[in-house]
Amino acid sequence: MGNALFVCGFSSVNPQSTFYRAYRTNEAMMTKLKGVGLDQKHLYALHQIFSAMDKDNSGEINMGEFFTYIDLARSRFSEKAFSIMDKDESGEVDFIEFVLAVWNYCSFSHASLVRFAFDIYDLDGSGEIEHAEVLRCVREVWGGAWEDSSSAQKIVAKLDMIMHATASGKLSVQKFQEFALRHPILLFPAFQLQTEMQKKVLGEKFWLHVAKKRGGVNPRDLNWVNVQMLSKMSKQTSSKFLQALEDDLGEQIANHLSTKPEIGGRRL
Repeated sequence: MGNALFVCGFSSVNPQSTFYRAYRTNEAMMTKLKGVGLDQKHLYALHQIFSAMDKDNSGEINMGEFFTYIDLARSRFSEKAFSIMDKDESGEVDFIEFVLAVWNYCSFSHASLVRFAFDIYDLDGSGEIEHAEVLRCVREVWGGAWEDSSSAQKIVAKLDMIMHATASGKLSVQKFQEFALRHPILLFPAFQLQTEMQKKVLGEKFWLHVAKKRGGVNPRDLNWVNVQMLSKMSKQTSSKFLQALEDDLGEQIANHLSTKPEIGGRRL
C-alpha cells in the first residue's frame, strides 16, 4: 500500500478522500474496526504512519521498520507481541495487521497486559509455565537490561520460591497475575513500551478512550477471541483496500489529465 496515494505528485489528487473511498470497500471489516474504537479518521492517521514506514511501497512492513520509525527499543518480547498478527510468519505485516497489532497492545488494561505476557510464554495453553519459561519471559521483557539489572535477578529468585512451593513446580496464571500486581517491576519494560507507543501513535488520550471500549473483554479471553474474525479477513481486506486505492488514484489522475488546457495542440 505504502505511498501509493502520492504517486506522480499530482496536487489535484486528494489522498484523504481517496483513502476514505477505499475505506468503504469492506464494510464488514470497517464496522468491526469502528466497534473497537477505530473510525475512518483514525485509520487514515494510522495509514499515514504505515505509509511512511513502508519504504518500498510493498504494502507490508517488518518489525525493524516499525521500531525504527517510532524510535522504540526492540526486545524479544516486543517482537513476539507484534508477530502474533503475522499469521503467515512471513516476517511482515500488512496494513490491517498493523492496525490490529497496534490496537491490541495500546488498548490493553494493566490486567490484560499481564495476562497477555503470560499467554505468550504459555505455549501449550495449560495455564501454567515452567521455570525455563518464566526465566525466558523475564529475560525477553527486559531485553539487554537483563544482565545488569539486580531487580530482574531478584524477580526470578522470588518467582522460583513461589514455584518450589507448589506441587507441580510450575507457576499458574493466577500466581503470575498476583505477583505482577505486587511487583509491577516484573513487567515494567512491557508497560513502558505501551506508554511510549501510545504517545507516538495517536496519543495517550485516544488510547484511554479505546481501552474503555475494550473494557468489557474478559482477561481470560485474550487469545484474540475478540479479533479472530478481523484477523481472518485481514489479508483479503488489505488486498481489496490497495486495489481500491490504486483504482481511485488512476481515475483521479486520468481526470486530471483530461481537464488540462491545450496549448499549441499539446495538453499541459
